[in-house]
Amino acid sequence: MKLEEEIQKYLTTIRYIGNTAAQKIVDVFGKKSIDILKNNPELVSEKISGIGKKTAYNIRTEILKCGNDFTIYMKLLPLGFSENRIKKLINKEHPNNCQFLIVNNPYIFIRDDFSFAECDKIAHSQGFDAEDKSRIMTAITEVIKANSQRSGDCYIYQHELIPLLHEVLDIKISKADAKKILQEEKANTGIVIFPDWNREFKIKKTQLRNYINYGREFFYLLYSISNDVIYNIITEMTDRNILTIVDGTKIYRSQIYDAEEGIAQTIFNVDNQKKTLASNSELEKRLDTYLTDNSIQLEEKQRQAVLKITSCQGGFFVLIGAAGCGKTFTIKVILDILKGLYQEKGLQLDLQMLAPTGKAAHVAEKESGYPCETIHKGLGYNGESFMIKQLHANCIIVDEASMLGVDLTWHLLQAVKPQTKVIFLGDTHQLPSISAGNVLHDIIKSGLTTVIELDTIKRQESDSGIIYNAHNIIAGKMIQSCPKTADAFFVQRNSAKGILYAIAESMHRLINRYHYSFNDVQVICPQKKTLVGTEVVNALLQKELNPNSETGPLWKTIEINNEKKIPVYYRKGDKVINLRNNYRKPLYTKNGTTFTVVEENAEITNGECGIIDTIEEVQNPKSRWKKYTVCVQFENGYRKYQKDIKDLDLAYAITVHKSQGSQWPAVLIPVSILNYYMLSNNLLYTAWTRSMKFVAAIGDAKAVNKAITTHREVNRKTGLIEQLRIYKGL
Repeated sequence: MKLEEEIQKYLTTIRYIGNTAAQKIVDVFGKKSIDILKNNPELVSEKISGIGKKTAYNIRTEILKCGNDFTIYMKLLPLGFSENRIKKLINKEHPNNCQFLIVNNPYIFIRDDFSFAECDKIAHSQGFDAEDKSRIMTAITEVIKANSQRSGDCYIYQHELIPLLHEVLDIKISKADAKKILQEEKANTGIVIFPDWNREFKIKKTQLRNYINYGREFFYLLYSISNDVIYNIITEMTDRNILTIVDGTKIYRSQIYDAEEGIAQTIFNVDNQKKTLASNSELEKRLDTYLTDNSIQLEEKQRQAVLKITSCQGGFFVLIGAAGCGKTFTIKVILDILKGLYQEKGLQLDLQMLAPTGKAAHVAEKESGYPCETIHKGLGYNGESFMIKQLHANCIIVDEASMLGVDLTWHLLQAVKPQTKVIFLGDTHQLPSISAGNVLHDIIKSGLTTVIELDTIKRQESDSGIIYNAHNIIAGKMIQSCPKTADAFFVQRNSAKGILYAIAESMHRLINRYHYSFNDVQVICPQKKTLVGTEVVNALLQKELNPNSETGPLWKTIEINNEKKIPVYYRKGDKVINLRNNYRKPLYTKNGTTFTVVEENAEITNGECGIIDTIEEVQNPKSRWKKYTVCVQFENGYRKYQKDIKDLDLAYAITVHKSQGSQWPAVLIPVSILNYYMLSNNLLYTAWTRSMKFVAAIGDAKAVNKAITTHREVNRKTGLIEQLRIYKGL
């Protein structure tokens, strides 16, 4: 592209200049257009009709915002990238070599949250070939990553990968572009020449017309990357240890393969290092004395768990059980017995309790009475890397282990000393990890470690309708309302409107009659979209519960039933959720109206909920946009959001996945046939067991029955079981 064309494209991105004015400026000033606008804007107003002096100076101001990196802005702005995004790329991510990367390898921007399509757009503008190696290598990595994020798989079969790569890499033309080509092409040759990706593609007009007129899902393939090219690059990536191929067909990112191998090796090493602490008869006697002294009883499986886990120093153990089966109680007994045994042997029990999320850590600490922190915090994660190379504890308990993916598990186990006792706690009926892997299920399924499952319900219907129905859900039985315990209900509503009305009514009743705060009541939805998804429910409940509070920045615009889009704003007093892990976010205390920093780099994790305390408009006369500082009160203090406001979302309603690991006094669960494809047994069970005192499923009986009877076995493509077998010598 000629410089004059680039300048013209850039000028059209400035809000004071349209296509016609941009062309006029370039026609008059050519390559000097930008210099003239920066240094002599009066000349532009004199020479170009329709551009006044004030407008010329406004244009100058916009150009000067680009600073000395004008060339980069000129390349990226016409491609649709915002000023702020480009500024971040230049100043924060690549301060010294941004321009070099744009020209030589824009695919590296994938690390800076650019999509592959965005990187492709930049590469295309710089004249990259469709078969460029960096293009195909990036596509391979991103397709495998995306597949893992979508399915939780650790690897992908080669025959599955190739079609996905063609979807991303092949050059296609859209229906809109095809129509445009046919309209613009006047010659009656029957052939349209379409230059793109440094090639000239010949397209038959009749074929294009047929696709436009009769094609159901229109695309016209201009150019296809050959499989031989893809195979060669996969081989090269394997040689460079970017990919690992197993059995000739399973393609891993090497990072994930190494993690699975490392997990298996560490479990084997830890389990092999255990040393006997006491004989069975000694333990039996000690346990019986403890139970008598404390006037408590254990179910048989609980007793087995205590005896097995306390019998040795070190070792790897898994303790699982559904809601109400006494995992936390059993762990308390185990730790009490272990403390006594260690003291007797002249040892000290150094315990570290960890959980995958901040909320899960808080719940575990509250229930167990022992300090608990996130795995990331325990490993000293600073936002970029894990700083702690070895944990000092000789007993590590990991709660909510069903949420563990391969990558995080490996980071944790790398820091474990071989002589350490490691206990994974979990509930296999809950949703699996959102990241790659199925660690807890694979460890259990392998049969190669000590696994104890607690399966006796400690509280029956007469004690707890919540627990009773949780086990009904597991068994595939319909939820039963429990008016005697007044803590568990099914509320029949057949329409989306009826469900929404019932949610609002239930909220008002719980708050006004039963004196819950709206922070105590959590609506948990199967998904974000649909008329009973989190977006609509949040907008509804904000209007119902917090209508007249001080209004701040725009939350989002939602569309209901394809009708007019409705803007929804943050308000003072809103319940919100933090959406991103941030390990360097200041923590404040508040005295009156004064905020004081108590910790400069404090951890806040994805899923923590709080209440908006204040909304302050930031006075900036140079900006035409209103900017705000939103201060949120969380359980451990206050956090301020400004540029990172998108890290917040309204949280009157959240998704089941966001709720995992958390608990609330009261939970409402909308269940509609609109959620048909999301509904499953483990989804409903996970939502139901987030409640401590009260829970109600509100919706269509058919939809609830669909959820209860849909048992989706978690079958992910993983290699951990095989790795465990290898290290066990099987």
